[in-house]
Order: sequence, then structure tokens, then C-alpha cells
Amino acid sequence: MSRRTGIILALVGIALALIGGIFVGSLFRRSLSAAPTPTLPPPPTELVVVVTHDIPLGSVLSDVDLKELEVPLGIAPRGALTQISEAVGRMTKVDMVGGEMVMGQHLADPTNIHRDLAFVLEEDEILMAFPVVDLMGQLEMLGRGDKVDILITIEQEVQPAPEELTLSVETPEPESKTFTLDAMQRVIITATVVEISAQGGNQQAPAVNQEGTPVPTPTPSPQEKNTVALLLALDPQDALVLKHLKDTNAIFDFVLRNPVSNQLFELEPVTSDYIIDRYGLELEE
Repeated sequence: MSRRTGIILALVGIALALIGGIFVGSLFRRSLSAAPTPTLPPPPTELVVVVTHDIPLGSVLSDVDLKELEVPLGIAPRGALTQISEAVGRMTKVDMVGGEMVMGQHLADPTNIHRDLAFVLEEDEILMAFPVVDLMGQLEMLGRGDKVDILITIEQEVQPAPEELTLSVETPEPESKTFTLDAMQRVIITATVVEISAQGGNQQAPAVNQEGTPVPTPTPSPQEKNTVALLLALDPQDALVLKHLKDTNAIFDFVLRNPVSNQLFELEPVTSDYIIDRYGLELEE
């Protein structure tokens, strides 16, 4: 075989090898494109309740403050709530950041006497229970978060004026006068104590299902609720003043303020002399 023939055969062999490689590569690419892409199952998730914005300590949660969110299974810590209804109407015991999961142990019942309410007090405040004794409270017009002023009427002995002592032959006795005044202003109602009465006045035994398991008590209607006390976060000295006034049979009335009103009213105590002067009730001789 001549050298020229060998070169030709070598070139033909190289060409065949290239063609075969191209053919095999084409078949391989076709097989890859024809093979179905495997679909992985979505990871398991669970629902949790999160807050939609920053929530300060002591706030009562509503629907607009909450939303349900799906998170990968196992991420939610123990105690995370899974339904919005479990958090609505509950009070926060901690500050919360928008997007934070709502934990059951971070919520309290704002209408129940419970030590959790102490978390909403400042270090220089104490919580005082005040009985509902006025018409506003009896009409169920006062609730948690309301801003009120406390008006009182009280009998107080008044010593005679110095000029009366000078002109009088005998020492006059102290005179009892009635005063009506604004005892405290801008007091926030921290919580209310509610008494639940059964319809018709009859206390019924808890209902049970066919398996004998107690059925949850339904939410009481407004007609079944009776506010018996207001819980007030007060300066300790103010609490002592209220206790003294209550114990000395002062007559109390709570008046409701606009929620954004922070004005401190300059008021003059009202007595019989004030009424006479204001309305000109002096009789001419």
C-alpha cells in the first residue's frame, strides 16, 4: 500500500469517527430531552397566626391585626396559634413585631381577674378594682381602654371662717357642706370584671355530647353579661384617695372622654354657695 493510500484511509477513518460521535451525541441529547423532569412533592406546611404590624404590650387584638400564614412543618414553636379566632379579643402580654407568630402564652383575657394583667402595669402603678356604682357602668357603656374622668359628691365638715369666729359670741360649730368635684381626670380603664348569668336566671349543667365529652360553653350574649367592676391602673397615692372617698360614702360618677382627649380641665368645686352665685338665687330683702 502506498503512502498516499494510507493517508486517505486515515482521513476517512477520522471522518467516520467524527460522524459517529456527532450521531451518538445527537441520540444522547434526544434521550435527555425526551426524559420527563422529575417533580418533587411540595414540603409539608402548617398554618400559624402572625401579626400584620407592630403591636404594643397591653393591646387587645382584632381581625385587622392578624393573618394566617403557611410555614414549613416543624418551624412553628410550641404554643403557636393556628386560628385567628384563638387570638381575637385577647390582650398582648409582650410587645410584638409585624410578622411575628402569635403565641398562646403571650396573650391574656382582658375581661378576667388574672395575674397576667400585671404585665400591662408600669413599675410605679398598681391595679385597683372599683365597683360599678354609677349609671354609665350599669348601662355597659364603659369598657377596657376607655378614658374617663371620675366625679364625686361628698359631705365634708367645714370650719367657720376667721371673721365669723371674731364676730360670734359663742364658738360656732363646724358646718357640714356638700361638695361636687372632679376627683381624677384622664384615667384609663385597664380591664373590666364581667359576671355571666345564665338565660332565664337558671344555672344549667354543662352540656355533653353522645360520647360523654363536655361541649364547650358558647360565647355569652350581651344580655347575659353584667359588668361588676372596673380595673384601674393608678398611681398608689391616687388609689389611696379613691379608697378613702369610697370608704367615706362619696357618690361616684364616671364620665367618658374622647379617646384622644388629653386636656386637663380647670374646674371649680360646686357647692350650694356656687349654685346660688352662678344662678343669682339670692333673695332680695
